[in-house]
Amino acid sequence: MPFVADEIVTAAKLNMATIINYGENQDSRTFTNTGFLDLDVLTGGAGTVGAVIVPVSTGVAAKVTMTARLANTGIGGITFLGVRVSGATTVVANDGHALMFESGAAADIFQGSFTYVIEGLSTGVNTFELQARCTAGTSTLARPYLIVEGIV
Repeated sequence: MPFVADEIVTAAKLNMATIINYGENQDSRTFTNTGFLDLDVLTGGAGTVGAVIVPVSTGVAAKVTMTARLANTGIGGITFLGVRVSGATTVVANDGHALMFESGAAADIFQGSFTYVIEGLSTGVNTFELQARCTAGTSTLARPYLIVEGIV
């Protein structure tokens, strides 16, 4: 496709389309589970955080952005916020593709975002859901937010 001055480039002209959806929760909770669990079933601790679920029609890839406030009472304890995928594709949450925070002191708090591309998806409706885990101590999770851009 040759470049044309003052031409508006659209997703259709690039032969791609994106579908963007998001999920959020304004609550917070503490937890102690060491394996990844959906936010609405975290174990140990107190408070409640509802599930953050984003269904999106995708092609073979999706761009995922997660944001949250994380803390951990144990010095050196690590809190992970990851994404699992179900529906047309199954992908488990893992430490390598997670927002993480390692506590240096009991009062440390971290707020941040992490963006990555999940490839190898099956075309169709894929459901993305936030999950969390910690390595030690008691973790805190607040204001989890998930944005998914499905590439069709």
